Formats: sequence, structure tokens, C-alpha cells
Amino acid sequence: MKLVKTASGKTTIKMSKKEWTDLGKQAGWIKEASNWDAINQEFSQSVQKSIENLNYVQDRISKGVLSRQEENWIYELGKQIGEINRQTSDIATSLSG
Repeated sequence: MKLVKTASGKTTIKMSKKEWTDLGKQAGWIKEASNWDAINQEFSQSVQKSIENLNYVQDRISKGVLSRQEENWIYELGKQIGEINRQTSDIATSLSG
């Protein structure tokens, strides 16, 4: 890492990628980013599964063929969507504060 004076007279820091990565490790940025990646992946999978379920239900409704089991399944799907909304709210709250 070294200090470099620019043409405009400002002093900037020049560092290698390794130095930047090491700094991130010391500050805990990399671990935090990894945690957010895991949360995002889990959330995305949950949303994708709910979308697939919703598409299936819409297809069955359009055909006019729903069994009692599928009606119960629709109820469970509604609970999943509610959980996704709760998770989204929790993530937004944690990001803002």
C-alpha cells in the first residue's frame, strides 16, 4: 500500500487486490458478505418454489379441477407466501438499521 499524489494534487491510496482482500477479512466484510449471499440464496429458492406452486395452482384452477387435498395445499401455499413476506420485511428492517 502506498500514498500517491494525483495530477489534481489530491493524495490517494494505492493498494493491491490482496491488500484490499486482507483488509476486508480483518474488518469482517467478507464474512458478512458471505452471510448475505446465503440468506439471498435461501430466499430466492423459497420464492422460486412458491412461484412454481402458484403456477401449478393457477393451471388447476383454470381447468376447474381441484381436490380437497389441493384446496388444503392452496391454504399452505398462502402461509408460505406470508412467510416470504415476513422474511422480506425482516431483511429490509435489518438492512435499514
